[in-house]
Amino acid sequence: MFYNYGGRGIRCLLTADEAKALWSRDNGAALRKPSLDRIDDQGDYTAKNCRFIELSENIARANRKRGSASLEEVLKAAQAGEAAEAYRGCQTTTG
Repeated sequence: MFYNYGGRGIRCLLTADEAKALWSRDNGAALRKPSLDRIDDQGDYTAKNCRFIELSENIARANRKRGSASLEEVLKAAQAGEAAEAYRGCQTTTG
């Protein structure tokens, strides 16, 4: 997953306080399966470029951008924990 994020120069610049503010602003607690989304998928993880949306919406956005993936491909990736692996590589900064 590194090639999808760090290999493309995408950095995580969110502080913990900014992530909490986004969660509050986007009412993350009300989402069934919240997912952190980058509005501009070529941009970094920053407060201005991130929002919390439903995981299903985030997956649909990604599929529209790169061509559609089959349900089987999406489920296989989810089971393999690729999304979790990507987030593990995203270290928050202190500010």
